[in-house]
Amino acid sequence: MSSGQAGRPGRKRRIVILGGGVGAMTAAFGLTNYPGWKDQYEVILYSLGWRLGGKGASGRNKDFAQRIEEHGLHVWMGHYENAFRMMRQVYGELGRPRGAPLATLDEAFKKHSLITLFERTPTDWVDWNFHFPTNSKEPGVGEGMEPHALADTLEKGLELLVDQLRGGPGAGLAAATPAPESLPSKVEGVMRTLGLSLIPKGGVPGIGRTLQLAQQLAARLPRGRGAPDANHLQALLWLVEEAWSRLSSRIVRNWENSEVRKLWALLELGLVIARGILRDGVLETGFNGLDGEDFRAWLLRHGASDFTLYRAPIVQGMYTLLFAYVKGDPAQQFLAAGVATRFLLRMGLTYKGAIFYKMRAGMGDVVFAPLYEVLKRRGVEFRFFHKVTQLRANSLTRHVDRVEMIQQVALKDPAAGYQPLVDVLGLPCWPDRPRYEQIVDGEDLEASGIHLESSWAHAWKGERPVTLERGRDYDLLVMGISLGAFPYLCQELLAHSPRWQRMVETLQTNQTLGVQLWLSRSLEGLGWREEPTVATAYSEPLNTYADMTQLLPREQWPPGTVKDLAYFTAPLIDAPEIPPFSDTDFPRREHERLKEISLRWFRERTGTLWPRATGYNPTALDWELLVDLNSSREGAARFDSQFWRANIDPSERYVLSLPGSTAARLGSHESDYNGLYLAGDWTLTGLNCGCVEAAVMSGLQAAQAISGHPEHISGESDF
Repeated sequence: MSSGQAGRPGRKRRIVILGGGVGAMTAAFGLTNYPGWKDQYEVILYSLGWRLGGKGASGRNKDFAQRIEEHGLHVWMGHYENAFRMMRQVYGELGRPRGAPLATLDEAFKKHSLITLFERTPTDWVDWNFHFPTNSKEPGVGEGMEPHALADTLEKGLELLVDQLRGGPGAGLAAATPAPESLPSKVEGVMRTLGLSLIPKGGVPGIGRTLQLAQQLAARLPRGRGAPDANHLQALLWLVEEAWSRLSSRIVRNWENSEVRKLWALLELGLVIARGILRDGVLETGFNGLDGEDFRAWLLRHGASDFTLYRAPIVQGMYTLLFAYVKGDPAQQFLAAGVATRFLLRMGLTYKGAIFYKMRAGMGDVVFAPLYEVLKRRGVEFRFFHKVTQLRANSLTRHVDRVEMIQQVALKDPAAGYQPLVDVLGLPCWPDRPRYEQIVDGEDLEASGIHLESSWAHAWKGERPVTLERGRDYDLLVMGISLGAFPYLCQELLAHSPRWQRMVETLQTNQTLGVQLWLSRSLEGLGWREEPTVATAYSEPLNTYADMTQLLPREQWPPGTVKDLAYFTAPLIDAPEIPPFSDTDFPRREHERLKEISLRWFRERTGTLWPRATGYNPTALDWELLVDLNSSREGAARFDSQFWRANIDPSERYVLSLPGSTAARLGSHESDYNGLYLAGDWTLTGLNCGCVEAAVMSGLQAAQAISGHPEHISGESDF
């Protein structure tokens, strides 16, 4: 709805933000990121429990060497332009002194270039390693830079394919796959009209020459929105299809050389994507027009082989990367074609600096603590320990008239407010539990074991109901709680809005998991053959793995005890039934279920990852490698000393990008209710998938709709 919802004359508008995740925090950042905002607004953020972060929260466990415990694996990507721009400004504004831990953004994030995918052969798992070169660009630096223009991406993609044919197995494949002896007169005519040579410089043999000509034509496509010249497009399409058909004739299903299989799959996937973009008019309409179709179905329609679709792990890697399993079930994989293609191309072709960035502490420490400190300095008011229970809508005025909450605890010093951070080796961090010393009856609360972030927690004697009323407590409302909670919190909004009903029913969510292992042997000692990696498309159900040893200097283990840190994540298949919140034993049961899943997986799948981490059984983890400060435990019982988490709460569930779901998403300013704005990766953005960058885009869009700032959000359009 319009941002012209004026507050009462003579006073500032009060903006209430619900939620503490990336979208909510970014909305607060955007609203306070221009001069004079305090003359117009008051910004108050209400969040559940004792910490901020949402799905990106992390906590320090003081009982286990202040180790970092997270919801799952969090790495940022080099195309996260808006997220990095925000955090660059946050670190600059934070002004930590030189020499302080992680004082700058460049110290807090570490470039990462190796991605490993796993091919399942009839007899084994084979790793496909992709080393992405770094470049001199810096994510989040530069004004008005749009690295995502479709024509640029198409040109870069064709250039990448040409580069694959310049040496090694690629040169042999190119030489064995001859180019056409002559070009059709229409293609030659377009080339001559554009002043392009029919014999490109530095040519590669065979189909490499054909692809070079296609790259030259792509470089001459217009960069703005609008229909390119039809003859130009037809000439480009002919070259792409000619290269694709000639490559397809070379397929051999039983290649012994995995590097050749990898190259062939990469070439075919790239050419099929280029063919689909050109045939389906994506250059004119953008990727959203493809989102009614599943990614694999779209690739199949444009000629992808079964090898590329199902055996080669590149396509499968997109489904695992975006957690695209309905109800967490690997047998139900669905992913919108436009979402997948856009994300794949931006990830691989438009990154700045490096394709991935790993954090050098937990995401709570690196992202949410600095963001919290800066926003608090700016004047944002944070009210922790507030659990939203219901939004009350007026169907006639189309307003949210009330927000009903539970204030979970009483503070000993309400005037001072809750002080959430703790110092770990000089770095402000979020603890993994409340700071009970600041809470009335905190010792009793700690002894009770009540988990204040769980929807299934027992009621606490210190809680009390709180109601926020429109006009008294807020003028504008930003909904930053994730979509999985809407059936419980937004029943009246759903009842009065078919658009809300469609969004919730169409997008869907699933549970996810996170498992962390601290090991007494180095990565080399475990038998990993390469540098530290981020790996996916491995065996279910722990299909994604990353070495996160770079975090260890920020933890406090006794010297020489921990030498490697491994993270695992994946969708977690839903429990047979998600019970009502009155079933307070449900979190324990899911915790135990994930434990049994993990134990079984490490018994059966460790050997492929870490050949030297097994004992007499070549597939099973040697449990003695798990660092357990309680040395009396033996065997699999040592797993109890590690960390695992089943992300089961409604707001923790991952929002899927199913075929047909993009059209059901609401924009940040399209809530269907006056004065209500939306912030989260479940809204309509330039990515439309569950990731940090989409959530940042959404938060900035909410701020922009209210205040007009920021003026520009990178990548929110394909053009």
